[in-house]
Amino acid sequence: MIIDSPRIIIVDDEKDQVEKLFEILWEKEIPFVYLNGQVEKLPKKPITGVRLLFLDIELGIKGNSPKTMASSLVSKVIKIIGSEPIPYIIIFWTGHSEVIPIVIEYLAKINMAPIEYLDFDKPKYWTTEGEYSQLVEHVDGKLRNLGSFNYILEFENVLEEAMNEFSKDIFTIVNSNGNKETYKEKTTKMLWNLGSVYSGNNRGKNISIKDVKNSYLMLKESFSDNIEKRIDEGSFDYSYVERKEQIDIELASKINAKMFFNLKPATEPAIGNVYIKEDVKFEKALISNIFKKKAIPNKMTLCGMIITPSCDLAQNKQLYYEEENKKSYRVIYGLLILVGEEIKVYRDLKVKTNGSIFIIEPFCYDSKPHIIVFHYGGVSSEWWRDEELPEFKFAIREKLVFDIQTKMANHANRLGNTMLNPTE
Repeated sequence: MIIDSPRIIIVDDEKDQVEKLFEILWEKEIPFVYLNGQVEKLPKKPITGVRLLFLDIELGIKGNSPKTMASSLVSKVIKIIGSEPIPYIIIFWTGHSEVIPIVIEYLAKINMAPIEYLDFDKPKYWTTEGEYSQLVEHVDGKLRNLGSFNYILEFENVLEEAMNEFSKDIFTIVNSNGNKETYKEKTTKMLWNLGSVYSGNNRGKNISIKDVKNSYLMLKESFSDNIEKRIDEGSFDYSYVERKEQIDIELASKINAKMFFNLKPATEPAIGNVYIKEDVKFEKALISNIFKKKAIPNKMTLCGMIITPSCDLAQNKQLYYEEENKKSYRVIYGLLILVGEEIKVYRDLKVKTNGSIFIIEPFCYDSKPHIIVFHYGGVSSEWWRDEELPEFKFAIREKLVFDIQTKMANHANRLGNTMLNPTE
């Protein structure tokens, strides 16, 4: 594996016509990938993270009809950036502007249309001295006018700069004085011991994929601090960000699902993993203790979330019943509730405000907005064999799980108030 994916791709079958553009980007220290457009030389798998695609329309098929040229281009775009690209922009690099609307139409039919496209007359730039520099400035100006797209690019730059600083801080700790064998040995020791600490020295004699993952998890703990530092110290242009306060439940639920949930969780037990539990009596008990009478939602399911700490799972510290080969997992139970797409349904939920519940805001699950209402009285243990684990539907991310755990601990440790309440 060599480095990560660049965000600018230049596709042109006449390399000499874009070499000036290469020089301008190099001068500005902007990384890019050049492709000549030949099918056999396109990436074997799509390049992820592409934001800007310079695209020559002809690409060796000059003289064909506009529809034929457009169809060929679309197939190559799919090969380059994949069928599910992140938001991107196409810079059409051509003198055949009549082909552009057809390309956009074809891409839109397969949900791959760029959020914006620009049309530049290619001959004007590669035949005129100095025009390429103006092109780059023109593109940069267009990006700034796209508002939210520039907002995304700026945040991605924050992540990249934070990652570079973090890697420098961590991996320059190992001083090898130019000796590659010494560097390899010291770096391996560092990663091995980081993984060992994470697993509580619960490791085999030989390094495994689990050791590598554990070392990465240890590094992750510090990386977020670098991101916060970069944001805190940064100076950002916010003139293109419009103030929009209202957000509908459908969009809010999709954003929440991306930020606070993993909809493709690991199959093994992990903190935050949620599964469906079938227990009619338990479900009825939760319903009666959570909702006020005559205010019970129509569609809901009993669910459980693992709250066993990650360190206990990584270090095998949970209870183990040897006779039945079962491990114990701490679980909090709640109700997974379909709230529909109307915000009124969500707002009209009448729950008992006794401090024993935690409501997770709407998130998109199974293509529809749901909420979860956990009850702190519904904390128990489940005993599972490794080969009889439940199917985990999704996972709640650690930050939100920690909030649930903290409030659950406060609820469990409350002293109560026994002061007299006089009546008239």
